[in-house]
Amino acid sequence: ARDWSFGWANMLHRFGVNISDQVARGGVLHVRLDSHSNALQFLYDTFSTNGRQNAALIGPAGAGKTTVVHAFAESLLAANSRLPQALKFQQVVRLDASAIISAARSRSELEGLVNQLFVEAYNAKNIILCLDDAQLFLEDRPGSVDLSSILMPVLEGGGLRLILTMDEQRYLQIAQRNPNLASVLNRVSIPPAGADESLQVMQDQIIAIEFQRHVTFMHQALKAAYRLSERYSYELAQPGKSVRLLEQARPAEVSPSERIAVLNPRHGFLAHLLLAARKPAALRLF
Repeated sequence: ARDWSFGWANMLHRFGVNISDQVARGGVLHVRLDSHSNALQFLYDTFSTNGRQNAALIGPAGAGKTTVVHAFAESLLAANSRLPQALKFQQVVRLDASAIISAARSRSELEGLVNQLFVEAYNAKNIILCLDDAQLFLEDRPGSVDLSSILMPVLEGGGLRLILTMDEQRYLQIAQRNPNLASVLNRVSIPPAGADESLQVMQDQIIAIEFQRHVTFMHQALKAAYRLSERYSYELAQPGKSVRLLEQARPAEVSPSERIAVLNPRHGFLAHLLLAARKPAALRLF
């Protein structure tokens, strides 16, 4: 079990991921984007008032909804911040939907488990729960379950702070099926990043990619990654699709002196990355 200042959180430790703890240990890489400043201020305002204590971050996949949550969690840990005292050092904990669903043998057991997690978070007094990909808790599909009957009184009551993230299409589908649920959510839109901010994110994320792949990305490679992802990739929004493109560049042996990394062809295009043999190598996109 784990003591989070005000009480034991045994179930949350088992079925949750403490984002605040990850950020404090330096285990999460992210960059603050100007386009996310409105969403962050919305979170501060929502959780420092006496209204409904929930925020629904709505935006396309890859736009950075999870990044906003990480930036929010990090800001709460700053002792010298100008945030309200009630928000300082609050812990942001993401619930693991797949672990929760797989642990329950029946719907009633699942509902009891989720209710227990909510009660534990409420009793701890310093936890903000995050339902990342909240549609997993709001619709009956393979790998997801509709728990709106449990969520509704929590959202209406405002005693437990909740952050939900969803893509726009799923949100509209859920709102059409359950307009009462949509009416109690405090919604804020997360827009896709532009070119400059996408480059900032790539510069932040390639730290880990370079370490894992033993390569060094040139600035031209990042600019080309943005350009190619805009032209050929449609599954994600920026900056997510630029980062995905860099992650999926895979090395293929050509000769002892050089290797060629080729982007996954399932995205509908190939881009050649010239990779020198020395380590760390310089990576350029053509």
